Amino acid sequence: MSARSIFKSVPVRAHSERLSRQVLCLVVAAAWLAACGDDLVQDPTEIGADTSIDSVELDISLDDAASDAVAADAQTPCKTDEDCDSGDPCVPGSCSAAGFCETTELGDGDACDDEDPCTGDGKCDADGVCLAGEATDCNDDNACTQDACDPEKGCGHTAQDGDCSDGDACTDKDSCADGVCVSGAALDCDDNNPCTQDSCDAVAGCKNDNFEASCDDGDACTEGDACADGKCVPGEEKECNDDKPCTKDACDPAAGCTNGPDNEASCSDDNACTIDDSCADG
Repeated sequence: MSARSIFKSVPVRAHSERLSRQVLCLVVAAAWLAACGDDLVQDPTEIGADTSIDSVELDISLDDAASDAVAADAQTPCKTDEDCDSGDPCVPGSCSAAGFCETTELGDGDACDDEDPCTGDGKCDADGVCLAGEATDCNDDNACTQDACDPEKGCGHTAQDGDCSDGDACTDKDSCADGVCVSGAALDCDDNNPCTQDSCDAVAGCKNDNFEASCDDGDACTEGDACADGKCVPGEEKECNDDKPCTKDACDPAAGCTNGPDNEASCSDDNACTIDDSCADG
């Protein structure tokens, strides 16, 4: 054999040996799988189920942790409810016992604060809008102030001039000064009736109570006048006779008794030795 033929046969033989070893390995592997395949292969559904459960539990744990982290970042520390103003009257904020702000969503018809000092408590509607309540009553029951409401400051009371009542029925012509009602002069309760006792009650005003006493009916021709049921009742007529034959006795209601001369009257000088006596100058 030539040297060239030997050179060619060596690689061919080596290649054949490698192929034989590969075929042998395949045969051994096929036999091993046939014998042990039932123990090695599991139910695909079982594998999927176990894998799915572990995956879900892992996902939930991760989600909870993420949520807790986000919630912790979102919590606002507080000391009082004023620190937790949400800016929405229908979603008020409050400070929890743990010291963090929390909000509560109010329902339709729930009371809310529209933050307007000139209106009372409002109510949330179905859309979560705080509807204003009734107008605030700023009346301070002071006649000497002008009452108004400022949306920023609330109720205000400005002093004004004018008539007023100090609440005392025994004063008259009260008037305002610097926002205060100043009492006027004392009320005159004299009714010019001698048969009443005049006084004044701070609530009822003047009182004129009847009382019994002597009085003067204004007629000089009566005497012994007396009060009865608040009126002066005239007494008896005054006796004006002066027992003088030469005077004319009479009574003037204003002046009383009058005893003027009566020169036409007859008289007696009580002297039996004279006749035709006559009056002269009383």
